[in-house]
Amino acid sequence: AYADQARAAISGSATRKREAAETAEALVEVGFAKRFADLVLANDDDYGIELLVMSGLFNLMMHPHPPSDEVTALELPYRLFTSPRGFTQFTHSVTPASTAASGGERVEMWRTRLGRRQGIDPPEGHDFVAMWTPDYDLEENLMTDQNGAEVTMSVPANVRRWIVKRTTGFNEEPVEGQEEEDTNGNPIPHYRPKAAKVRKLELSPLGASLNLGVTWPNQADAFPDFGGLTGWQHRIGLGRDDRVRFTEAGILYPFGVLATKVTLTERQFRPSGGVRWAPLRLRQFYIVDDSPLFFPRDGQPNAGRGMPFRSLRCTTERTPRVDPDQPVASGQDAQKILFQGQPYLFEFIATDDQGREIGFRMPQFFLPANYKESWETNRSVVSDAWIDGGPRYTANLHGQMMRMARGASRNLDMGVEEMTFIDADGPPGDFAPAMNWAKAHIPGVAEISGKADAGPRKVSLTPNHLDANWPGDGHRVVLSIDTPIDLDFSGDLTSDAMGAIGQATQRIGAISDALGPVPLAGANLLNKAIRGDTDWDDVLPQFKVLGKFLLKQLLSALTQHNARLPTFKVRRTTEEVIREWKLQEQISNSVNVAGVVLSPRGAASQIFLHAFVKATLHRLEVEAGPGGGPTSTADIPTGVSNPTAEAHGRITNIDLTLFEIMKVRFNEIGFDAVAGKKPDARVVMNADPMEFYGPLEFLNGLKDLIPTDGLGHGPMINPLPTGVDARFDIGLPNLVLGAFSLKNMTLGAQTIIPFQDRPVELTFNFNERQRPFELAVAGIGGGGFFMMTVDTGGVKEIEAALEFGASVSMSIGVASGSVSIKGGVYFRHADALMIFEGYVELRGRLSVLKLITVSLVFNLALAYEKRGDRKLVRGEASLRVEVEVLFFSTSVTLRVERSFDTGDADPLFIDMHSRNDWLAHCNAFA
Repeated sequence: AYADQARAAISGSATRKREAAETAEALVEVGFAKRFADLVLANDDDYGIELLVMSGLFNLMMHPHPPSDEVTALELPYRLFTSPRGFTQFTHSVTPASTAASGGERVEMWRTRLGRRQGIDPPEGHDFVAMWTPDYDLEENLMTDQNGAEVTMSVPANVRRWIVKRTTGFNEEPVEGQEEEDTNGNPIPHYRPKAAKVRKLELSPLGASLNLGVTWPNQADAFPDFGGLTGWQHRIGLGRDDRVRFTEAGILYPFGVLATKVTLTERQFRPSGGVRWAPLRLRQFYIVDDSPLFFPRDGQPNAGRGMPFRSLRCTTERTPRVDPDQPVASGQDAQKILFQGQPYLFEFIATDDQGREIGFRMPQFFLPANYKESWETNRSVVSDAWIDGGPRYTANLHGQMMRMARGASRNLDMGVEEMTFIDADGPPGDFAPAMNWAKAHIPGVAEISGKADAGPRKVSLTPNHLDANWPGDGHRVVLSIDTPIDLDFSGDLTSDAMGAIGQATQRIGAISDALGPVPLAGANLLNKAIRGDTDWDDVLPQFKVLGKFLLKQLLSALTQHNARLPTFKVRRTTEEVIREWKLQEQISNSVNVAGVVLSPRGAASQIFLHAFVKATLHRLEVEAGPGGGPTSTADIPTGVSNPTAEAHGRITNIDLTLFEIMKVRFNEIGFDAVAGKKPDARVVMNADPMEFYGPLEFLNGLKDLIPTDGLGHGPMINPLPTGVDARFDIGLPNLVLGAFSLKNMTLGAQTIIPFQDRPVELTFNFNERQRPFELAVAGIGGGGFFMMTVDTGGVKEIEAALEFGASVSMSIGVASGSVSIKGGVYFRHADALMIFEGYVELRGRLSVLKLITVSLVFNLALAYEKRGDRKLVRGEASLRVEVEVLFFSTSVTLRVERSFDTGDADPLFIDMHSRNDWLAHCNAFA
């Protein structure tokens, strides 16, 4: 009620109303305390005084509030209203003190000194508290310059507020669950302030002199409004700050190492312009706790599997003077620690799972101890700022050997060049440092890839490892490789050695604890595969079979659900290193790939692939000293410069149906290859190797009824190093029936199943260009051929020609002659080329009494040609007339040839006639 009355009586600002209300409350409390004290003291009751102290009533009355106008307060240091506590008094001379030597002309400057009311001053000093600061509410009353910027002082506004709370904040309540306990184990509901100790306090007309100090425990978890303030030292001489030091507790991000930020302001003499000045010099540095951190920490997500280290400690005990605070982002208390504009590198020593010590240097952020208050809100801001720091916030390990996961095998021992860390979203208010990624030398890269190690590769921990989502046998994929390692056996063998079945080319994309490098293009799918949930797209990204089929497509469709993974191993013996790849799988279903159907024939249909490379080891002996001391031996691999490479494979009992036209049956397609030798390919056809469908179905009867001797080659299988050439070529008997004659007829079908990366082709022909059929009916005859080739992309080529002609002779006694006519068409379509041609040739001859002879030859040809987007029409005509009279003969030949590009519109007149042609035409009618 008194507070409301005081608030209503003041007509000033909101701040002034609040100060009046708090002052009224304090006056009421003081009045109540005075009456209670009178009652207790009147009865000379010592127990009553003790009860008053224990009740905390005095403490509650002394919570921070502005001093009233009736109260004397010291503004010392600047903008801090302070007061001594306890049984103290100021002592000074009542009369002016002068020296006899000066005859009373020199008088000592008046000063008063704080001391104990009775007895000797305590060596630790007198209690000294800060009751108020105009900056208590940080949103108001900040000291600003004419530009609105906060005025920089020895004690910043936020620190002044913390000092008031730490020395007189009796009303501060702890965070729930963080209360201190008294000697009886009961929670203490309020904060118990600790006063500073003042060793010297003098007041004079020239200003105050002060020397005080205090240290507080880090209580930011219970009282986040205190910030991380843990210490305050202040020395003032005659109203001027001489030395100010305050400390803030906090942690270093991202590991959570405890650290203290020290801000020191000292007055130092410096010359400037011939004059010596004594400005204040600000220095800031960090003191780091070198106590080790052990992992996993309580509450870390994934049981701490994201952190490969067992322990870590910072060996940088104290930094040099660093740059002033620079927030990691606007409005953040988290600070970057910079030295001369660059992130300062702290030194760390970590211990891996094998006890090896790994040293590295790495920047850190500083988070004040009260970071937990708003950490869940600001976590992502700090994390993003850390990641945005890029290479500057990366730990440089310089190839030190370490185990990349706790509890793992030596398959996870790697030489690490770089490593980055993140906060892995641990429990509220706590850190969960984890490895983000690392650049490491993967053991055996040369043995795996057959090439020298190209340098460190970026690796990261897999979600399956972090989540402990492992199969029952404990095999786990721990690391995924950002740039997978190419595993290519074909480089060790001839180019066509493995093409018959496939190309053993994979990508090592992950590292397993038990298996080492594993063939995965993605990160985590071996664990699924071991449980029978195989994703072939990740295991075999570009592995091809029979030159066309992606093995991942075949296995997904052909095999049962619980398919076995191809295995990859690097084995060492005392004499050699062997890298081996093997796949064996039953083919159960059919699959259609671009019109080519691959299907099993019986239970014995399966695919088997096996490839390996051996590299010889030599023993190396090294003498320990020149005197022939002890020697040591080691197995040193020679690498794969001269390897022994072998590849074997087979597919058994499969049928290939090509475009619903032709089926080819194989009992086995296999090969054996050794580096440096000619590969041994084998193709075993079924007893009934081919069958035709659709428009070629009639060939099934022909191949059964017509013997192959003398009528072509019949069914033929020609195994080649680069594929299988299967063809069916038969000749038909000549047919002569009176005036009808059909000769030289053949039918053929051919399929090429390549072992290399080419599509399967099917060709059907009715005769061939170099061997056309012949057809004659009475006096009219001709011939031709037809050929068509298709592959998995569709029609590849069509070529056909047809020619016809007739000839007539006559004789009527005095005159004889002959007339013949011949014509034909030719068509070809292949890829981007299309040609269509036609021609007509007319010949005539007449002789009269063998004295006069006239002959005529007329030839006309027209062609249309298309190459890509270009279209061309070409035409040609010629006429030749020859006349013989007795011993005289003459001939005339007329020839016309035209060609032009075609477009969207018909050709114009000017495109077909020149200017001279047009003038000649006009003159003919003039």
